[in-house]
Amino acid sequence: GAGIGSGDKVALLSSNMPNWSVCYFAIVTSGMVAVPILPDFSGSELDMIITHSEAKALFVSDKLYTRISKEVVERMNIVVRTKNLGIIARTSFELGAMTEPKPEDLAVIIYTSGTTSSPKGVMLTHRNILNDGFFIGEGMKLTPNDRVCLPVPYFHCFGCVLGIMAILTHRCTIVGIEDFDAEMVLRAIDRERATAVYGVPTMYIAELNHPDFEKYDMSSLRTGIMAGSPCPP
Repeated sequence: GAGIGSGDKVALLSSNMPNWSVCYFAIVTSGMVAVPILPDFSGSELDMIITHSEAKALFVSDKLYTRISKEVVERMNIVVRTKNLGIIARTSFELGAMTEPKPEDLAVIIYTSGTTSSPKGVMLTHRNILNDGFFIGEGMKLTPNDRVCLPVPYFHCFGCVLGIMAILTHRCTIVGIEDFDAEMVLRAIDRERATAVYGVPTMYIAELNHPDFEKYDMSSLRTGIMAGSPCPP
């Protein structure tokens, strides 16, 4: 009801939270194109990405909303809080047309961190994302009994495609972490009896070297989770 239809771009600027996935799937299952954005970008970079992607709508968390310029907000058809899905601003009340997306349709544009130049938008299709997620889950031998701790950022391909998609296509449970904190991860694994945990080397080092590591029960983590046949091409 805000003039957004299939093919339109919708920016998603938020830290990890359950509603991140709610917003993401609302976008892509309606045939729209999700534009997940790195929260660490500066205000000018956020404005540039939202403008360059031609986003017509924005999902945003409270602490990041203030970094978006007034001019960019005023150009959006609608701006929605990720915390409670409440409407922050709205300029259109037209009815958008939605169709079921096809496998080859564009699903996501993910902007690079811009380490060598300005951020560039990487265009990924539904088939690309689902295949990657599904076969990563197959390679990890995920089952509905797995409870996967996911402390990596959801906006990145690692968190979204290889994390959320791999987990949900195998009917696992996500143990979410809003922002990485070594002790929070250890506590979550212990309390929720996680069977697997995602991360990068620096995260694992921080967890293993945490002074209270020994007080947390890690016995629920299954060994050899990456063992087995490689993922099919």
